[in-house]
Amino acid sequence: MSDYQPQKHTDFEFEDILKYLKRAKIAVVQEKYNLSMNREKNKKFSEDYNLTAKKIENIILNLEVEDFCYAVDNEKEEFSHEILYVFCSREELNYFGKYKEVDIYIKFNLIEIANYLYIISFHKREKSVSFLFK
Repeated sequence: MSDYQPQKHTDFEFEDILKYLKRAKIAVVQEKYNLSMNREKNKKFSEDYNLTAKKIENIILNLEVEDFCYAVDNEKEEFSHEILYVFCSREELNYFGKYKEVDIYIKFNLIEIANYLYIISFHKREKSVSFLFK
């Protein structure tokens, strides 16, 4: 049994997140990203709110440093060297013909070498969060 314990990180400067977010957005513009649809929450959220790839891209592209919450080590020990960044964004989305404000929990991992963005979580926020720069 492993002793691996993923850690939460909040020791960032505004500029650190600004640079990271800029690189993540470049990956989205270059269509070098993947949204994990094998996660049921992501799939259901996308279906319920009729989210197209373009809408998801726009939400990521509109993220701001102030939307950053924290970073966390990858839960999977074999990827423990990876840091996942968590953002929360409030968006007006179409829910079966009615528009409503929704807080979206977004967790992603930017693979620096390939400048490829893995969007691990993209669903309705379930827990309260703190914003590092708000």
